[in-house]
Amino acid sequence: MCNQDHSIESVSVADNEKFTYPVILIKGSLGNRCETGELKVQIDNHDCPVSKDVRFINEKRGQFKVLLRLKEGENRVTLTYCSRELELNLFFEESENPHRITPLYIICDGHDGCFQSDTAENSIENACAKITLGIQLVQSLYAEKMAEKWSSRKTFTIAGDCLPFRSSLPLQESKAMTDQQLWNFFAKEILQSELYTSEKQKFIGFISSTYYEGISDNDFSYENIKRRTTGNVALGGGGLALFGTGCLYTWPDRLDGIVPAFLNTTLVNRELMMDDSNYRYTYGGCFATTIGSVCHEMGHIFDLGHTKDGIMGSGLDHVNRVFTLITNTEDLPDRVIGRGGPTRKSLNSKLTQIKRPGEFLLKYQQQKESDVTYFADNCAVTLRFHKWFNYSPSSNDNNCDTRISFNFVTRIVTSVNSFLKLIELRDRVDGMLKVYWSFLETDTDNFQVVDTIQLDGLTLFVIDSYVNLRKLLIGSIQAAQRGGLEVVEVSKSIDLKVQSKGKTKEGANDPVTDADFRSHCVMADGLHRIFPKLRIISEEDSAKQSCPDAKLFDLDPTVMHETNVLDEIVDIDEVTVWIDPLDATQEYTESLTEYVTTMTTVWAWVNKAMSEPLSNMKRDEEVKNPVLIVSRSHTGDVQTIAKEVFGKNVHIIKAGGAGYKVLKVLNNEATAYLHSTAIKKWDICAGNAILNAVGGKMTDLNNQEISYSDKDPFVNEKGLLATASSSTHEQYIKKILEKNLL
Repeated sequence: MCNQDHSIESVSVADNEKFTYPVILIKGSLGNRCETGELKVQIDNHDCPVSKDVRFINEKRGQFKVLLRLKEGENRVTLTYCSRELELNLFFEESENPHRITPLYIICDGHDGCFQSDTAENSIENACAKITLGIQLVQSLYAEKMAEKWSSRKTFTIAGDCLPFRSSLPLQESKAMTDQQLWNFFAKEILQSELYTSEKQKFIGFISSTYYEGISDNDFSYENIKRRTTGNVALGGGGLALFGTGCLYTWPDRLDGIVPAFLNTTLVNRELMMDDSNYRYTYGGCFATTIGSVCHEMGHIFDLGHTKDGIMGSGLDHVNRVFTLITNTEDLPDRVIGRGGPTRKSLNSKLTQIKRPGEFLLKYQQQKESDVTYFADNCAVTLRFHKWFNYSPSSNDNNCDTRISFNFVTRIVTSVNSFLKLIELRDRVDGMLKVYWSFLETDTDNFQVVDTIQLDGLTLFVIDSYVNLRKLLIGSIQAAQRGGLEVVEVSKSIDLKVQSKGKTKEGANDPVTDADFRSHCVMADGLHRIFPKLRIISEEDSAKQSCPDAKLFDLDPTVMHETNVLDEIVDIDEVTVWIDPLDATQEYTESLTEYVTTMTTVWAWVNKAMSEPLSNMKRDEEVKNPVLIVSRSHTGDVQTIAKEVFGKNVHIIKAGGAGYKVLKVLNNEATAYLHSTAIKKWDICAGNAILNAVGGKMTDLNNQEISYSDKDPFVNEKGLLATASSSTHEQYIKKILEKNLL
C-alpha cells in the first residue's frame, strides 16, 4: 500500500445493473498511478478469471477495460487498485427470450474434427471451447454497441455451448464446393436434423475441415490466400451463419486469454498458416478480423443488410478496440462491400496506394477518439426492434410479415396493426443500403416512397413496432370511459332490454342488457379500430351483437400527458386484452348502480406507474378485525370458509361486481375478497392486475396464480382470494390450504 489518494470509477456499468448475458465488459478510470499498483478483480471475495487491459495516459490519469464472467444471480464484484476499492453488485439472469442461437462445430464425413493449427491444441473439444467463448464475446459486443446507441444492452440469446455436428457431406466433396453450395447443404441438413425443433432457432456453424495449403510464391494477397484455401466460408442469412476455421488457431479458449489474444503481435507464418487479418499479418489481427466477420455475418441472420461503414460495412476489423485500450492507428485497406461480395481491395506490393489526406486524417482522428466499431443508424434501429433482441419480441417478421403491405401503384407502405419504424431500400443483388427512412419520434402507419427513386432492382425492407403498451393503455382508458358513457345512457331509458344468458352453476340468473352490448361495441370495436390485430376477449363476444351507431374513437395522446409513462414495445401476439363491458349486470338491472364500476377508470401498469387514486391509497397491513367481502349472488360455501379462516369475529359484507369488491379491498374497507366457486376471468382480470401493481395479491384457492392466456379456459374454477398486501394473502391462504376447505 502507498500514501497516494487513488480513485477508481466505472464509466460503463452501474451498481445494481442487470445483465442477460454472462461475459460483460467494465470500462473505467483510475486516478494517480502507483508503482506497485495492480488492478485486481474479485467476485464474492474470490479471485476470478478476468481479461483486462490497464493503461495510464500520464501519472494522474489511467484507464481500464475488464472482461469477466458473471454467475447466475447476484455477483458482488470488487475492483481494487492499491488502497482503493470499488464494489459493484451486478446481476445476471439469462433472457427468457425463446429466440436463440445455437453454435455448431460442423465435421464433414471422413474428417477427424481437428482444425488446422500450429499447435496440438486443435481437438473437437478445444474447437468448441473457442467457439463458445467467441460467440459470447460477440454477444457482449452487440450489447455494448446497442447500449451506446440506445442506453440499453439488448443482445441475442445463446442456447448453450457449442455442439459437434456430424455432417453426412463427404470431406472430398466439400472441398470442391463453393461457399454458397456449402451454406445450402449445411442449412438444409441442420433443418432436417434433430437439433432443429422450432422456427425460433438460428444456428452459427464453423466447418472443422477448412484447409490452407500454404503459399510458396510470395504472393500473400488475400485473393491468393483465398484461392489456396478450401472451406473457409463467411456467409450469413436466414437461419444460418456459416464460417470456416482457417484462423481459429488464433482464438483463445479461456476468458483470461481474450485481451492477450487481441494484443498478440506474433507474426503469422503465411507460408504455412492462413492469414485473415486484413494485412496486419499478426495473430491479434487475425483474431480481430475473424471475430469482426462473425459479428458481420450474424448481422445478416438478424436481417441487417450491407452499409458503407460500420460493422455491416467496412468497419469490422477493429473489434479488438472494443475490448482493449489500443491507441495506435491503423490505415487498413478498405473493404469492398457490395456487388461481388464482401471482398477486399487487393494491395499490389509493388505499388504505393495514395489516399486523400482528408480521408486519412479522418480515420486517424476516429481511431484516436473511439473504438470505430459501430452499427450504422439504420442497423441499430433494426436490432432495437428485432424479436431476437427483445423478450416479448419487439420486431416483426420483416419482408415475410403479412401485416405490412406495399402498393406498387401508389408507392405507399402500410402497416395494418402497428406503427412503421424503419423503411429501407436495398440493392437486390448485394443487399447494399441505398436509402432509408426512420420514424422513431413519430407514429405513422403509412409512408409514400418518393417517385424520384427507381425501384427496379431494389428490395424493400420494413420494420414496424408491433404494439406500444403505453398507447394501448391510453386506448384502454378511453375505451373504459366511453363504454361507461354507453352504460349511463342506456340506464336513462325505460327499457334496458334485459335478456337471460341462462343460469350459473349456483342457479343464479345471468342477465345481459342493451348496455352490455353497447359498451362492448364501443370498447372492443374502438380498440380494434386502433389496433386491428389485437387479441380481445370480451364477455359479450359470443353474442356477436352489432352496433352500427357505436361512437368509436381515435387515440387521444393527452389522456396521460401528466403521467410519466415511457413507451414499451412488444409483439402484438404476446398481448391479450380482457373486457367486461358492464361489471355487475345483475345489480345494474336492479338499479343498484353503486356496484357498477365500468366508468371507474383507475389503472395500473405493474412495476411502471398507476393512476393517482391508487398511488395515494394508504394500505394498512395490520389486520385486527377482519372484514370479508363476498358475492351477493354467488356465495357458495363462502361463509363456512370465512369462519374457518378469518375467525368467528369476521365481519362479512355481501356486494355485487368483482371490480367493486377489489376496490373495497384496495381502500382498506375490506381485509380480503373471497370467492369459493367458479368465476369468469373477464370479471377479475383488471382487479388482479391492479392488485399486483400495488403490492397486493390474487390467486385461486389452491394458491395458484390465475392465467389470462387466451389459450387457457376463460373460467377460473377454483375460486379466489384477493388481498391488498401479499403478507396478508400468505397468512390466510395458508389456513385455507391447511384446512383443505375446497
